[in-house]
Amino acid sequence: MEGERRQVTVLFADVAGFTALAERLDPEDVHRIINRCFELITAEVHRFEGTINQYTGDGVMALFGAPIAHEDSPRRAAHAALGIQGAVRDYGKQLQAERGVTVQMRIGLNTGLVVVGSIGDDLRMDYTAVGDTTNLAARMQTAARPGSVLVTEATHNAIQGYFETLDLGELPVKGHSPVRAFEVLRTRGRRSRLDVAAERGLTPLVGRERELETLLDRFAEVKNGRGQMVSLVGDAGIGKSRLLLWPNNCGATSGSKSSMASPRSSPRSSTACAGWASSSLTRPTSGTCSPSIPAILPSRRWTRWLDAGKSSTPYAR
Repeated sequence: MEGERRQVTVLFADVAGFTALAERLDPEDVHRIINRCFELITAEVHRFEGTINQYTGDGVMALFGAPIAHEDSPRRAAHAALGIQGAVRDYGKQLQAERGVTVQMRIGLNTGLVVVGSIGDDLRMDYTAVGDTTNLAARMQTAARPGSVLVTEATHNAIQGYFETLDLGELPVKGHSPVRAFEVLRTRGRRSRLDVAAERGLTPLVGRERELETLLDRFAEVKNGRGQMVSLVGDAGIGKSRLLLWPNNCGATSGSKSSMASPRSSPRSSTACAGWASSSLTRPTSGTCSPSIPAILPSRRWTRWLDAGKSSTPYAR
């Protein structure tokens, strides 16, 4: 086995009550139902650029963070898990109406270090992840109630603020010490990492007086009816998005019919740049701007659009 250490989020999904379903139906019908479930699962995993590396008789194992690495892999995995539950729930309703049977999924997630790589011989070769992270994800799936998504504390720490969760406390885990688990209930809408950070409290902005003065001068022109655009360019992590967040949060745009729009991601580029656009035609605001923006920020290219309400571009291609 040739492998490398990677930080990944592992997803296990399993059809609840598969044995009872197989007893009631003809094998061909069971195959048809399970195959359709696999199609729904695969679509959601690929939508968020995960990799399905293992199919079992009634479930799948998927990786987020390998072989394709993303800094937001836990969030992608959680979005995919909720998407799977939604798709399978709809399919279950269809089966109930047509055949009088239904299907539900149990899903478990865990985040941590694994060794990923190809394992096997010349007759069979699989790409898989080995380590306690994988084992614990499987245990979360087993402990989840039908129709739910269960995550470990490690995954919860990475997605906190982006999803509504329910703390289930410490759960007994076979072959493992008790593990604190959380049930993922729903997303909290399209939010950027700065929206989440602002809830926890941002550090003071220091040494950006000239840049802030330029932004506010441009905004003054906007309020006088002259549309403006500012392009802010700098190395990744230097604080471009943080700088553009300041005028709204400090109330610099309060009382105006205009507002500086918030970050908008561009998943196609890794260019470290950011822009800002504003106009007197934008919607009224009370001082903070909370437009609909992607919940996933897969790159470092940002754009502020004229009307934040138009940010409805699908996340995935």
